Amino acid sequence: MASTSSAVFCALVALVFWTALGYPVVRRLLSPALALPFAPLAGWALHSVVALPIFFFVPFSATTIALVAALGLGIAWAVPRDDATERDPSRISPWALLAAAILALACAAAILPKQVGDAVILSDQIFDHAKISMVNDMARLGLPPGNPYFAHDGGSGRLSYYYLLHFSSAELTRLLHVSGWEADIAMTFFAAFTSLAAMMALAVKFSGRASASLWVVAIAASSSSRLLLDWVVGGPALDAWFGSPGGFGGWMFQAPWVPQHLISTSCVLLAVLLMSRLATRPNVATTLVLALVAAAAFESSTWVGGIVFALVTVVVVPLLFFHLERSSRLRFVIALAVTALVTIALVSPFLIDQVASSRLRHTGFPIALRLSGVLGPSVPEAWRAWLDGPAYWLLLLPVAMSAAYLPGIAMVVRTLTGRNELASRMLAVVALVSLTIAWLLVSTIADNNDLGWRAALLGASALTVFAAMGLARWTAEGRRVVVALAIGALLIGLPESWLQVHRNFAGHDQPHGHFFAQMPAMWQKVREHSAIDERVVNNPRGFKDMTPWPVNIAWSLLADRRSCYAGWELAQVFTAVPHDRLRTIDALFVRVFAGDGTPDDVTQMATAYDCSVAVVTSQDGAWTRDPFATSPFFALVDEDAARWRIYRRR
Repeated sequence: MASTSSAVFCALVALVFWTALGYPVVRRLLSPALALPFAPLAGWALHSVVALPIFFFVPFSATTIALVAALGLGIAWAVPRDDATERDPSRISPWALLAAAILALACAAAILPKQVGDAVILSDQIFDHAKISMVNDMARLGLPPGNPYFAHDGGSGRLSYYYLLHFSSAELTRLLHVSGWEADIAMTFFAAFTSLAAMMALAVKFSGRASASLWVVAIAASSSSRLLLDWVVGGPALDAWFGSPGGFGGWMFQAPWVPQHLISTSCVLLAVLLMSRLATRPNVATTLVLALVAAAAFESSTWVGGIVFALVTVVVVPLLFFHLERSSRLRFVIALAVTALVTIALVSPFLIDQVASSRLRHTGFPIALRLSGVLGPSVPEAWRAWLDGPAYWLLLLPVAMSAAYLPGIAMVVRTLTGRNELASRMLAVVALVSLTIAWLLVSTIADNNDLGWRAALLGASALTVFAAMGLARWTAEGRRVVVALAIGALLIGLPESWLQVHRNFAGHDQPHGHFFAQMPAMWQKVREHSAIDERVVNNPRGFKDMTPWPVNIAWSLLADRRSCYAGWELAQVFTAVPHDRLRTIDALFVRVFAGDGTPDDVTQMATAYDCSVAVVTSQDGAWTRDPFATSPFFALVDEDAARWRIYRRR
């Protein structure tokens, strides 16, 4: 199981290294006041985007990782300082940084295993961290990454995903000799902390008040007011009229679920700041850093750093262009063109893989124009077609982002209509554009609306900055009624935040927690009977009650081996197989482990899907109707008479 102490050690190493690398870069390009809070994010983005392609050609070992890291530090500190950088006396409160670290720890705690007696239980967010198997695969076999989830026709396959954050976890795994699970916990903390630090830096810069940094943490810590509405109205009645929000939520909700999208959001915020600087002071250093940060955003999330950032840029760039004097416009256009070319060159392998994968799945265009559904079934369907649009702005956003939405929108309007600095006006545009994208566009690749949910995360982050600016200014101006209303909006989101944090640390009752606690020993035996590049098969629906939706969680967290079929939830996202055919394959693996498999099914596992090792546990239907025991393709190599059997292909 993952160790808390190892995860904390990883997080400290990551924070110290990437801060040391990013600090001289940010200090030379932006205000010294922004150097420390933006340093870890900038350091991570610059180092990861450059290091990733290097390890496609050199061995992925602890030695080479350390050498690349040392080289990056040397280059960062060797660049001459730009003495003309603006100086800003405003600084983030040290107490705000401490509060941000505590809040980030509360998010990362969701990924830790919880020991309850002789049982181990998991929090719901672990579902989205089944990608830890990607971390282990890269750490074990190097780069470019193969597909650990499925062996189509016995091939190794390519991993088609935005895996930059997981690559960073793999670096920590390899360098510090920790598990992929522990490194993933560390990077969840890192993504949350750097997000808070970036928002604090922007709020302090634009408001000119250090108190804005404390307000950022308070606003981010406040979740949805839906739980409070549940208590007042009643859950069934609320769902009937208001509908379920699904994965739509603000910072506190999304941070432990999707750290890859969160760190991409932070990169977009930094990129907008760099674009504003490029408009007023174009130079080679800013152009190059902007390209690397934009590439990091895309390689961490195609939704946020790709589609949402591209649409934001379509609006922001013309505004910057017409803001400039005529004599400066050509230089700005040339700098942006160079930035775009460098960014496209860096992300092209990711882009090509994902386009090719989408075509092979026959899923069609990945985006559709459709209003975000808000109202529930008690509202007639004909009315919902007209009312969902305004309900998004008047109901969903105020409830989902209770602390940030109303004060944030008020400050966005004030920023756009006043004489404020260019970067703050561009960030206001980002807030409105990203929320509009979440309103009008949906993704169609999988069974959820990833595009809308992650676009809303960018909007929530930008609104958090503006809400904190507003509270800092209104407090200084003595506007007590406005401050009281804003604090009231913050407080109504705290009950759900408290429930989330409690579940992050405590989890909830899971019937198979006792059996899950015994799984590390079983997977250790599997590793002893398999080579590091061989594929194993286990019940893809095992431990399905330990996650909100069925996912092969024990294999994902503990196996440290590839799977020949890891289950529907993982295969549909990470494999380039048409969904109709994938459902047929899924049915084969499910019925084998349910105890209804045929000899031909087991033969296909061995020959068509490259299953070298098979694992049957006492929780599987196949325990009493075991098709591997009679198969000529598999031989029993290890067992615990009461808990598991391990078969190896002959």
